[in-house]
Amino acid sequence: MEIRNSSNLTLIAVAGLFAATAILAMASVAEANGDVVLKPLEAPGQGDAYVCADDAGRLFRKSTPCDGSGTFTAIVPCREFSSFDAPGTPLTANSLPGRQITVGGGICGIPADATAISFNVTIVNPGAPGFLTLYPVGATLPVVSSLNFETGDVTGNAGIVALNADSPTDDLNIYLATSPAGETSHVILDVTGYFN
Repeated sequence: MEIRNSSNLTLIAVAGLFAATAILAMASVAEANGDVVLKPLEAPGQGDAYVCADDAGRLFRKSTPCDGSGTFTAIVPCREFSSFDAPGTPLTANSLPGRQITVGGGICGIPADATAISFNVTIVNPGAPGFLTLYPVGATLPVVSSLNFETGDVTGNAGIVALNADSPTDDLNIYLATSPAGETSHVILDVTGYFN
């Protein structure tokens, strides 16, 4: 670890019409993994806070040294799942838990220990109106949808979903619901990044 320089970091918290300002003596530290970390110079062990930056320059606070966890890594959009691929079986609606797939450690290079992904999901020519929900394997089907659609739509939506990193195989459910029940549709899932 090398201390690059020291200075003051001004933190401003705004609540309603009032602003509170705190000035902390900080040191810029280069970690072995290349991250630059801001650490308080005063009162070590007394509520230390680390201000970490990820690859995209976004700052976030941690109570432990920056280690790369909790950060978002963007990737070139990658087709993780397509029901058009062999054997070309569309999803059947209203069948819990839905189609289970592997994302962590899958074809897009998402690490097996990833905790969540950013995605774009597309439905192609559904036989009836309904919704599609992505959710972690082992979790209860949430009451929110990832995508709503009408009969015959080709439409997509982006979002973020948690993965079940503890699952030895599949870590994500794709649930399709239509009215009337039992319709089928093709679904495409592109991954655009991950959290670890």
